[in-house]
Amino acid sequence: MMITLVVDGIMTRRVLVQGLLRSYGVQTLGVDNGRDAVDLIAFDVKFDLIIFEKILPVLNGLDADS
Repeated sequence: MMITLVVDGIMTRRVLVQGLLRSYGVQTLGVDNGRDAVDLIAFDVKFDLIIFEKILPVLNGLDADS
């Protein structure tokens, strides 16, 4: 099963994207900032796809990608 991390500072949009992905059978996990996303990846959580909002609180998507 595919698992996707959705990183978006706006909860409504994050939940909408997660719902759309789930309707296609994709397992999702959502966080609201880049620091939480980096922490998940550092704990060796494996994702098939990561969707980042470009501008995020705490650590933006471009910096988190580095």
